[in-house]
Amino acid sequence: MNVTISLNSREIELLMTHYQSSALENNNPNALFRAKVQGVTLTLYKTGKLLLQGEVAMMVKYEIDELLEQGEVIDSPLKLAIIGSDEVGTGDYFGPVVVCCCLVPPEEFSYFMSLGVRDSKQLSDRKIRLLAPLIMGRIHYSVVTLNNPEYNEVMKIPDMNMNKIKAILHHRAIQKMLNKKLHYDRIIVDAFTTSEHFKRYLSHQAPLGVPIELIEKAEDQYLSVASASIIARFTFLEAMDSLEKEMGFPLPKGAGAPVDQVIQEILTDSSKEILYKIAKVNFKNTEKVQSKNTSF
Repeated sequence: MNVTISLNSREIELLMTHYQSSALENNNPNALFRAKVQGVTLTLYKTGKLLLQGEVAMMVKYEIDELLEQGEVIDSPLKLAIIGSDEVGTGDYFGPVVVCCCLVPPEEFSYFMSLGVRDSKQLSDRKIRLLAPLIMGRIHYSVVTLNNPEYNEVMKIPDMNMNKIKAILHHRAIQKMLNKKLHYDRIIVDAFTTSEHFKRYLSHQAPLGVPIELIEKAEDQYLSVASASIIARFTFLEAMDSLEKEMGFPLPKGAGAPVDQVIQEILTDSSKEILYKIAKVNFKNTEKVQSKNTSF
């Protein structure tokens, strides 16, 4: 991953002073300074452009942002024990909604970086299946799964929507982590709504009594959130495997044309009740296929 930042003269001085102990030999005539931080290469060009190159470039950028704003680094994600939470399955017609919450302590950062831990959307399913067991064997985590029949029942509740479901599942996963009585510095959820809406969605839930931060693209900034996304995706894939074995036919992921084709085959060869067991029937795919087949 590459990230670019523009710096002024004051910021250049701050950066070079702070990372002097991590400096690399500089043979680039166009560069003022080079350094390596947590596996990320920093190249500061004479134009004032700073290029960050590496798997966790966004994490280092967060640290640099704090340095430039505060004049020092206090709250770096490279130093903190963060409980991170992420969800998968919300855009898939077939299969459950899964939320994972986990804590990656700083002493595990180097190992997780060496594994190539990142947002699960940037990884193949094959890579997810390889990484998840390695991650799960080294950290504390909690998983909450809402299967299809449960989802379809919950969606019958007035004013229920996908974001409210996600908020409730995150709340449950975080509560399970808090029950473990672990030391942590912050709790971060990959943002899918505003903080105000998040609180409103949870107005009828028992308060957790701790601050929850919703941060956009948190999976690119925090190893805990990235790890949570991988474990959640792994759990989703395992659930899909079980559904396919039970049904006896493959279930496409997502909500595109291949999904519509499978819906058509199910409705033709079987009944609507099967969809209720394996699909999120409120998705537009259901109505779209049924509208083309007035006999259903």
